[in-house]
Order: sequence, then C-alpha cells, then structure tokens
Amino acid sequence: MSSGPGSICSSRPAARAAATLAILAVFAGLVATSVILEQTTGGDSGAGSVARGGFRVIGPDKRAGRPSQTPYEAFPELAGAIDPASPSTTDRVLAQLGFAVEWIQIEAPGSGRRINAPRAGTIVISVLGPTGQWKGIDAADRRLSVEIATPEVAERLAHAPA
Repeated sequence: MSSGPGSICSSRPAARAAATLAILAVFAGLVATSVILEQTTGGDSGAGSVARGGFRVIGPDKRAGRPSQTPYEAFPELAGAIDPASPSTTDRVLAQLGFAVEWIQIEAPGSGRRINAPRAGTIVISVLGPTGQWKGIDAADRRLSVEIATPEVAERLAHAPA
C-alpha cells in the first residue's frame, strides 16, 4: 500500500483526519445514521470513544432521523404530550416541550386549512412532521404539523377516539 502524499496512509495529520472523516461519512450514509465527532488535541481520547486522525467519535448522533422514523419514534415524549380530546392542552404541552406546531383544521376528507390555534370542539386526529409527512422525521427538527377536526369529521375519516 502506498504511503505517498496523496495516500490515505499519509503521515500528515490533516490528510489522515480528512480520510477518516470521509470513511466515517460513507459508513454513516450506509447505515442511515451519523456520529458526533469532537476534535482532539492528543492524549486521552476518553473512555468509550475511538480517536482517529485528531477526532474522537463520541457516539451515535441520536438527533439524526432514520428514513422510517415516525414522529412518535423521533420524539418519545409525544406519547404523553398528545391529548386527543383536548387540542388546547396538547398545544400548551407541546410548546412547553419546545415544539413549534402548525395546526391544520381538517374540514372534510382531503380538505384542510392552516389555522393559528386549535379551536374548541375539535379533537387531535394526527401528528405529523413539519411538511405533513408520517415517515422520515428528523429528530433535530422540533416542528410538527398537528391535524384537528370536529368529532363528526374525524368519524368520517375513521379517526374517532376509542
């Protein structure tokens, strides 16, 4: 294996660091996750970490979303924050947890509009990602779309609470 100036095995620290980051980036892309890196100054790399090329791998980046991740998988705290019978309580709790919520009033199947705040007489029918998606939620993005409807509309959509 070559160890010249353009080689991955180069003895230059900057080249080793760049090569290591490139390898980590490819690996991270393959496993659909990422890692948190911290630049090291030499010496102890810390327990449980791997030092390579002037960087230390701290661990998996828990903020990175998986392609199949739903809002409830990305944010386990949603399970206790959503009160289907009370959108206003849900609004308050989500704000306390640091979420920015876009409210969508569903008026009929396939028909909805954005509103500023949940209305009385409605129920929460779904919690989605910031662009209305169910899968591929990025845990670093604290924006949610919450759909609400009257109980009558929710029943027509088969979202009535049990």
